[in-house]
Amino acid sequence: WYKKGGYIMKGEVLDHIYNLSSNSIRPITREEIVKLVSDTESKLGFSLSGYGLEDRPYRQYFSKEVLEKDFPRERISKIALEKAESIKDLVAYRCDRKVTFGELVENSIKFANVLKNDYGIKKGDIVVICTPSVPESIYAFFAINLIGGIVRPIDPTSNKEYIEKCIKESNSKCLITLDLFYSKLKSIDSVDQVIYLPIKGSIPNMSKFEKSIIGLSESASLLKIKSSKNKKWVSFYDAIKKYENSNLKMEDIIEPYEENESVAIFPTSGSTGESKGVVTTNENFLSSLYKQLYSEFDIDSTDSMFNPMPPSSSYFWYDIVLAIVWGVTTSLSPLFNPVNCAKEILNDESTVALVGPLLIQRICDYVKKENEKGRYVDFSKKKHLISGGDLLELSLEKEANEVLGKCGSSAVIENALGTSETCGPAQNPNGVLKNKDTYYEGCVGVVFPGNDVAIFAYDSENNTRCIDDENYNKGLMYYEVGEICYLASNPNVFKEYYNDRKNTDEALITHSDGTKWYHTGDLGYIDPAGHTFCMGRKSGLIVRDGHKVWAPKIENVAKEITGIKDCAVIGIPDEKEKETPACFIVYEDYVNEELKKQINSKLYTDIITKLDMMHAPTFYKELDEIPRNLMMKTKIKDLKCIYFEEIEKEKEKEKCKKKSIFKRLAVKSK
Repeated sequence: WYKKGGYIMKGEVLDHIYNLSSNSIRPITREEIVKLVSDTESKLGFSLSGYGLEDRPYRQYFSKEVLEKDFPRERISKIALEKAESIKDLVAYRCDRKVTFGELVENSIKFANVLKNDYGIKKGDIVVICTPSVPESIYAFFAINLIGGIVRPIDPTSNKEYIEKCIKESNSKCLITLDLFYSKLKSIDSVDQVIYLPIKGSIPNMSKFEKSIIGLSESASLLKIKSSKNKKWVSFYDAIKKYENSNLKMEDIIEPYEENESVAIFPTSGSTGESKGVVTTNENFLSSLYKQLYSEFDIDSTDSMFNPMPPSSSYFWYDIVLAIVWGVTTSLSPLFNPVNCAKEILNDESTVALVGPLLIQRICDYVKKENEKGRYVDFSKKKHLISGGDLLELSLEKEANEVLGKCGSSAVIENALGTSETCGPAQNPNGVLKNKDTYYEGCVGVVFPGNDVAIFAYDSENNTRCIDDENYNKGLMYYEVGEICYLASNPNVFKEYYNDRKNTDEALITHSDGTKWYHTGDLGYIDPAGHTFCMGRKSGLIVRDGHKVWAPKIENVAKEITGIKDCAVIGIPDEKEKETPACFIVYEDYVNEELKKQINSKLYTDIITKLDMMHAPTFYKELDEIPRNLMMKTKIKDLKCIYFEEIEKEKEKEKCKKKSIFKRLAVKSK
């Protein structure tokens, strides 16, 4: 028996945990594990069993009162707009202009009246929003929620066919979009009304020339709308003009709150295949919001937030609502350019920035280049850089933390884990709480108070869940890698996938013991202190002849090589080894053909020396850019299409070669 601090853990269990710790994303000593176990047992008051699901070690960070504290049952819009009204003179949004919280309330209520009284939108109706993050899109979101409608935001870069598909399957009467999109969407006749929003005055961090180009494009679109005499297309500000001098009150327009009511349909990233529609409720939003507040975020009304995410992301809307409840200003970036992200984040006066791994890498690269020119980059005003959207490798996290320190910031990269299915964040981001005991390098934070997370066995070789295993419901031991799952009764877990029972049943699974869990598709583990670690998506795990090959590890090695601008790795089918890695590379502009050969040679050498032979890709392809969505996630489906197109080209070449050989033989025979 192991004894310390008055509590005990079986020595054989501790030994087993230590052996499993070889799965850890960083080396960890037996002494460190002993300390984690001892500290956790002391705080919880019982001996740990070695199983995360049984022990729930993450509860140690919260008091009994916080663990049991409930959240208000109400409409998102009511909570947000009441708070906004109480601070109406403060600035809510910066985006090349300033919008007050009072304007947010006033315009949201006006537009709610337009939708309900003028366009007949009623409770349960779906309204499609296809815009970047201009303030008017936020007014629209709260207006739709006030009258009981369902918001369906979609990627504004989507093609006309996809937008029309969403409108038709939603039976939507109304589309909210940009005036700039008139030419693309004018022929859509499946909606009764199109409300168009302006882009002018909402494009910060652009040169006068760039703004003038967009201004000319917008003027041309407005001229086309006017000359077409298309009565279906109406300007947002023309629509609300009718209610300009009316004494409108929220209580006169708001629909009564109803439990488990659908309020939004968010698209999944679609990075691994077809995008699904995630149906969320008022409770999904508000439970996470209030549980984060109860957790005591290290953020207050003196802070402000930089939110570059697109409105098609549930994380965007979650942070919009959270910022209102905090009473902080949000900087919007409707035409956010990841290439210039470092300058934009640096120049923005916000103390909190929402970023992702790709943006973090570009910030590090920017600082290095500036330092080489003898220029100092000052990040001292940044308190929090919260990373989400994709897997953040430990090496990049360490590099970024070092860069931030050299740039005068006391901040660390606060890694987060979230999905559309958990309405944005699934957990408190690593290190963002006032209680800094929750920070642990490499993890993705601790689960919200009162919620539960577990790791269940996953057969990576056969790409299946081990649900039939008699010990499956027990979950895995600390440091044992499996599928990260959240209890479906956690109030932030989504309702269902829109019109998709098959995928709903594959994600929300009732186990043989009667408990229901949301299976995320992310692989990871929990440590004895309750920190969750994410190793990546199931799609990022390549099983090569029985060996586990992690795509992010190969990408990380590649990105460390000078001359490689970007990289993505996917699994491709192989007759002998079942699956092997394929590597897609974007070189820096200055790299010539001779340098490419040297880089490729170094890449191969670094992979087999830093990792192993099994991680060496069997296919390489140079691209101008890696296909990514607006959340900067790699579009795996697109890369697979590129791979199979290349294979088809190779087959055609082989056919041509054979034809040529047979032709020569025929001539010779003749």
